[in-house]
Amino acid sequence: EPEPESASISQVLSRHSLRILLLNMAFLAFWGCCQDVILPLMLSTSVSLGGLGFEPRTIGSIMGAMGFGNGLFIAMFMGKTVERFGPRRVYVTAYKGMLAVFPAYIVTNALVVRSGGVADGWVWAVLTVQLICASAPYACYGDLSLFLWFFYKLRAG
Repeated sequence: EPEPESASISQVLSRHSLRILLLNMAFLAFWGCCQDVILPLMLSTSVSLGGLGFEPRTIGSIMGAMGFGNGLFIAMFMGKTVERFGPRRVYVTAYKGMLAVFPAYIVTNALVVRSGGVADGWVWAVLTVQLICASAPYACYGDLSLFLWFFYKLRAG
């Protein structure tokens, strides 16, 4: 049997839904790179320059806890969450959660300045909410994979 011809890039990108999906993936990758760079910088920068002034050990603990908690949540609950609410609703909710991340940098710095350069309970509360929201792209990546699979099934079927 002859091997079927591969589709050209223009044929693949002619589908509007696939272009939207790829644009979402590009945005998530860009957002994730920005977040991965800005978060440690914000945590380590001095309070007078707009950061939180944490020590390296504290930053490592924060980043490690965020990674561990995110992985644990995705492994234990993400499948059930997608089954219950559907990939689109989970994706949209996770996208909305990302909107709180960048304004939280301003809020946490203002709270640290207000408390005299020390991270009090309010700073840690806002930082915790920010880190939970910053984990949203990982849920989105899984949902985008499902969308791509659905797109392939619709095209094939």
